[in-house]
Formats: sequence, structure tokens, C-alpha cells
Amino acid sequence: GINAEYMGYIKGKMNVLPQKTSEFLDKKYWDRFFAGLAKESDSLAFFEWYGEYAELRGALLPSLGEKTSSILNIGCGKSLLSEALYDEGYENIINVDYSEAVVKEMAARSIVSRPKMKYLAMDMFEMVFEDGSFDIVLDKGALDAVFPPKVEEKAEKRVDKLLVDILRLLKPGGRYVAVSLLQEHILAKLLATFPASGCALFIEEVKGKAKAKHTPFVVTVTTAAQASTIDLKLVDSPPQRLSAQEVLAKVKAAQLSTLFGASLRKFSAGQRFSFEVWDSKAQGNVIPRFTLHILDAESPSLLDKKTCAAFIVSRPKRYSYSFGTEKGMTELLAQTGMSRLIVILANPTHRFGTVKEIQAELGPVVADLIPKSCSNKPVPFFSEGGETLGENELIFEDADFIVEDVCLDEEEQEFARYIIRKEDYSTPAGQFALRAEVVDTTAPIADWQKFVLAGLAFCSRFESKEEGKTALVWGGGQIGLAPFLEKVLPSPRLALTVADGNAKAFTLAQLPALRAETRVATDVATVLADAAYDLIIVDVAPPSLRAELSSRLPTLKRALRAGGALFAVFRRLGERKDDFTSTVDEIAKEFNLIYSGRADYFEDVVLYCMDVDGLLEKEVNASTKEEITIVKEKLLPSKKDLETRFRRVKETFASFDETSNLHEYLGEVELAHPRLGKSFQKTNT
Repeated sequence: GINAEYMGYIKGKMNVLPQKTSEFLDKKYWDRFFAGLAKESDSLAFFEWYGEYAELRGALLPSLGEKTSSILNIGCGKSLLSEALYDEGYENIINVDYSEAVVKEMAARSIVSRPKMKYLAMDMFEMVFEDGSFDIVLDKGALDAVFPPKVEEKAEKRVDKLLVDILRLLKPGGRYVAVSLLQEHILAKLLATFPASGCALFIEEVKGKAKAKHTPFVVTVTTAAQASTIDLKLVDSPPQRLSAQEVLAKVKAAQLSTLFGASLRKFSAGQRFSFEVWDSKAQGNVIPRFTLHILDAESPSLLDKKTCAAFIVSRPKRYSYSFGTEKGMTELLAQTGMSRLIVILANPTHRFGTVKEIQAELGPVVADLIPKSCSNKPVPFFSEGGETLGENELIFEDADFIVEDVCLDEEEQEFARYIIRKEDYSTPAGQFALRAEVVDTTAPIADWQKFVLAGLAFCSRFESKEEGKTALVWGGGQIGLAPFLEKVLPSPRLALTVADGNAKAFTLAQLPALRAETRVATDVATVLADAAYDLIIVDVAPPSLRAELSSRLPTLKRALRAGGALFAVFRRLGERKDDFTSTVDEIAKEFNLIYSGRADYFEDVVLYCMDVDGLLEKEVNASTKEEITIVKEKLLPSKKDLETRFRRVKETFASFDETSNLHEYLGEVELAHPRLGKSFQKTNT
């Protein structure tokens, strides 16, 4: 945990590290700790968690407001932060710590030179100040110290009480300013506590020393805010307004970048790393200028060559298999025969010069990613295009979306229209064929679309020719699911409903209009409450929708008719494997039978989720006394069963004749849940 890690800053210099994390909550430990600092060395007598004041100053001062601000510094310890702030002009500071010895020593240091500075011996869990006493509550490492990982429930409740007490002490509009390493459980606690209390959060990463393994963050919580927003500013990046889940993911990525930065200076078999290069001049742009992917060869013989190269990808190939997926880039690395390949992707919304100009722009960045032992310096730059990156034609751009046309093959005159969601720019939300400058959404050109159609074999009502079948498409506007389904599943046999809060992208991309009888809604809750469906298809690509899906799974299950199914569409999973695994686990809490159809080329997956009565039974093993779940194999459809069902679906919808090879996709469908093994066993009964 990070508590042990930041204590590790002084490991080897002194022998005061705790034997277990619970000691962080023990007053006697801190008395020993501070006594040990002074005893070991004069240079350690005043210890600064997370860096000196000069390193934190740029992020701290904007949050402290006017120099007349009343400031409460909790858990002050033997940090010199308050002294530095006092010398900047912030003279109204009260420092509290529950070590009387520390308070006495620190007060003595300032009694002459800083006469207005106050120090009080006080437990920050039992503060006795009046409500609304302070403009600022300052915390430099205090929360990290008292809230270690895997803390007992009683201790966590004390932390909850502390955060509530901090809000009590602040004036309306006051700020809680915390310097923290933001270990995941701490960030999650802050995100769960303060937005729900009407506060706004601004989180800023502090640029640390070159070889530091951990960088601190300054978290500013503003009370009585107009909106409970969350903004994140990473080093060399503009601020971004994000959801709680997005903040957790981006902070973790930044921490890993710092932690593993040193390892990038060495060749390591199979190493993969990605990071962003931002344009500091492009104010307000929420997309980085470049994304760089670093790949090291897995073969020992290739690694021993110690050779490196950089590959600049043209704009039209930005989302192709070779450059848009980890699998494709790994194949490219093998083709180059290099020990390390750096794939450079130029991102949308930015303009670029020639390939040579980009090489000059990124030369210093690439140089930092080359191990000292590299045998072919200067490193060569490759590109599959000409002298320029090529420009995509911008059709539309707003705060949320980009729509652009791309020439995929100039010789064959193959064109496509991309819809790119800015919150998830690494993968196109939609990609459609352009024929004579008109979007064609009706042909199942992508494997995931074919898996959706083949999966209709899991929906028993689609085998019947009677009318009244119903389907709901949630969040699939940008990927053209609705007009595609309208073509292959025509009315009146299918009544289609579309729920998409970002349906504007559908219009912006000039996709074909939906038929008049198709119901369109922006709020999925409305269409789930007043109708029942034979099929629900969810586009799980948008991060905001992934988060909402988990909370709505019980409602989705209730909205399905008997024999109905939920299809969850995941696209380009190369960088989202953790999201995929956790989502499958969430779905399995509501649906006891899940199959998956996986399109390896672009790493697309469609999950077919059902709830089958009597499929699972609990039993206790007589010899081991272990509880196991028995899966009734006769209730699992065989490949032959699925192909038979699909033939009936094709007979119901004659438009399937043009896609007669779809049954082949059923041969690639696999059981995803229950995962047969120690916990699940099959029985033929």
C-alpha cells in the first residue's frame, strides 16, 4: 500500500517504520516516529511527506485564496509547510496534531519569527472548533496516514466522520485542500463522499522529481458549489471534466506511468506501455495531440539485438487493425524485427505538418523512451504513407463528437465515415461505408454485427413468424445499430425502440433516417418502465454507459419477456480487458447463462445473456463439505441446436438470405458463464 511506500522514502535511514498499518492510528507510534526523526539526523528532523513546498507551491496557492484566509492545518506533524505559507503572507493559520511533543517543538520555532502562528495539541478525529470556523482545511498526507489500505470497519467509520467534520468546519464556499498520493481506496472515498454533499472537486497532479516513483496530487474540495463537478488536471495536460469512474481510471494510469517510467529505459520481454503527448498551446482541447504505444519484443533473440524504431501512422490508418489494436501492433513489431517499436498515433482535432516536422517535434520525446543500451542510435523513423500524414475531412465537431470522412484505400476508392466520441477517442464509436458520399448502414460489414444477427438463435420468440416481437437498442445510435436492424428485421414483425442520450451523433453523421414507427427516446428508464422486450442490445463502449449498465441490470432483466436475451456489444477490447471482465462478472449476478461471440480481428465481443430456470443447483460435496454449483448440461444449447434455431429465424426474416453464411458465426460462440471448474460442475440430468 502507499502508506508503506511513502514511509519507504526514509527506509534505510532510520528504524521507525511500523510493523503493521494499524500503528498509523496509534498516537504512541507517532510520538516514537517524530522522536526518531530528530534522533537519527538533523537533516531528517523536519520531514516532508510528498516533497518540499517549492514543488507543491504552484498547485497549492490557487486553492488557498486570499492571504487573509483562515486556515486549519490538520495532522501538521513536523512539516515546514505552514511556516512556508506564513512567510508567503498567510498568517491566519492554526496547526493541530495529537503529538504534544511535536506541537511544543514546532510552536517554539515560530514564537518569535511568526508570532501569529498557532499550534494546538488536538486529535483531528475529535476537533472542537465551532461550525464554519475556517476558509481552508489543509491536509498534507494526514488522510493517507490515518486511512491505510484494508483498514478495519471501525477505523473506516472514523475516517467517514473526519470528512464530515471537515465539511462542518468550513464556511460556505470554503475548501478542503489535501495533498495525497491518492491510493485507489482514498480516491474512491473522496469521490463517494464529496460530490454527494454538493461539493466540487478539482484534482491536480504535481510534477515530481525526475526519478520519483510516486507523484502527489492536490485535491481541492469546494463546498456549496453550484454543481458537483469533478475536474482532473494531469501533468502537461489541460483540465478535463470527468465522471468518477473516468477519474479513477485516469489517475491510476498516471500513477502507473510514473511508477513504471524507469522500466521503460530498459528492454523487457513483452513490455507494453502507452502514454499521451499534449499540446500546451491548444487550450480547451480534451484530446491529446499524440498517443504513443511502446512495445518490446517477446523473443529473447530479438531483445538481444537492442534495436529500436519509431513508426508514424498516417491519419486514415489511425483506427486500422495494424495500428488501432494491440494485436495488430504486435504483429507490426514482429515484421520490423526490432527489439522495441514506438507506434506514434496522431489524434483527431489537431492539425499536423509533414512527417519530417512531426519527427522533429517528437524527437526529444522518443529519445526519452530509448534505453541507453540501444544499439542503433539515432533511432530510425518509419511511415507507411508519403511526406504527410494525410488529412481526414472534418464533417462536424462539437463538445462531444467528431464526425470525419476517411479514404481507406485511394486506389480502390474505398471511403468510410467515422463517428468519434471525444471521451473515448481511441476507438471510433461508429464506422460506416460511404458510397457516392452517402452513408450505408444496411450491410453487416463488421464481424460484431454478424455476431449480433447470429445470436438471434438465442431468442426463442424470433423463431416464430407471428408479429409482435419487440427489441430495444440502448446506446447504439453512433454505431448505426437501429437502421441496420430495421433493414434485416423489418416491420411489422419487429417493433423497434431506440434509447440513446447522445442520439444527436446519429443526425450529425447524416445517417439514414429511422422509419416513422421506430420509437426513439433519450432516457432508457422511460422505455424500460413501460414495455417488455424479446431482445435488448446494449452498446457497452461509452464509459458513462458502462457505469450505468451495472446499476440497471436488474431492471433490464425484468424488462425481458420469457425466452428473451440481453446482448452486450463490446468493441476493440485491446485496452479495455479489465472493463470487460468486471462487466461480465456484474452481468453474471443477474443472468445465469452467458455465451460470447468473439471477433479476433478487431477484438470485438458480443455477449449473449439469458436467465434459464433450473439451470443451476447448489449441492454440498459429502467428502469435502465444500458447496458446489451443479450445471444441468441438458439445458445448455448445443451447436447443432443453435444452427437449427437460426435456420428458423432466417425463415421468419427473408432479408437474411443475403447473409446466408451467418450460421458459421455460431460455430465460434463459446460459453462464458458459468465457467466450469472447481466451483461449477456439469451434470447430464
